[in-house]
Amino acid sequence: MDAVLKIPTVLQQIGLEIAQNVYQGSKKEYIVYNIATETPTDFADNTPQYDEVYVQVHLFLPKDKNYLAYQQKIRHLLFEAEFGYPSVALNVVEDETRHICLETSIKQEVEKLWQTQEQCHWYSLSEAAL
Repeated sequence: MDAVLKIPTVLQQIGLEIAQNVYQGSKKEYIVYNIATETPTDFADNTPQYDEVYVQVHLFLPKDKNYLAYQQKIRHLLFEAEFGYPSVALNVVEDETRHICLETSIKQEVEKLWQTQEQCHWYSLSEAAL
């Protein structure tokens, strides 16, 4: 399972709606998460064994709402789920909404699709075409 797909399950305890990339609901309090970047790591035989997946979790609340409990709970839940302890990268008020961006990362094993039977067959055929 893609490690980032754990985020909605992990954060459902917060009680806010959660969306990946874009929130299209109507609530004033919600969470949006996105993958910021993926960096290959832990090379063996010139092949990455893991990707370090950097994730942003955005918390949106009315500007006057106390956000500290939400922020701490999100940080704690992600850390318990084996993400790195999140840092607060942004805390701004935009019009009537407070926007907090937390950044974290998690390692996930690189899928070696080229090692599956079908993929090996396709690779052999394209090699033959060269």
